[in-house]
Amino acid sequence: MMNKEQFIKEICDKFPYLKDEILDEDYGGLFSLQVSVFRENTQSAIDNCNNEVIETHLNFISKNFKSFDNEVENSIVLSYIGKLDFKNYPMPKLFQDIQAELAIYNQSAHKDETLIKVLKKISKEK
Repeated sequence: MMNKEQFIKEICDKFPYLKDEILDEDYGGLFSLQVSVFRENTQSAIDNCNNEVIETHLNFISKNFKSFDNEVENSIVLSYIGKLDFKNYPMPKLFQDIQAELAIYNQSAHKDETLIKVLKKISKEK
């Protein structure tokens, strides 16, 4: 399973233009902020129709999603996939499924047990 440290290393290796910002001392130990840097860069690419960056980012997440440990998966679902706006780009099926499940969750009673069930359901379907 890919843990936080491995995920950050992979992101920095595959996307060196993000390395300085992701490894910024202000983000040290704050994984969700590091994931947000990646999301913001993806969102900027979507907003500016930079298909090459979009494809490489989305393919990285889609290809590795099943290998993320629970902590990485939770951050990717909540801080990355759940916050992307695909207004100018077709949303991949995995992302559609996750965003739909998040919408259901957000309408629920906001219990941790609900989120755990949603994430388990998504993992089993993929």
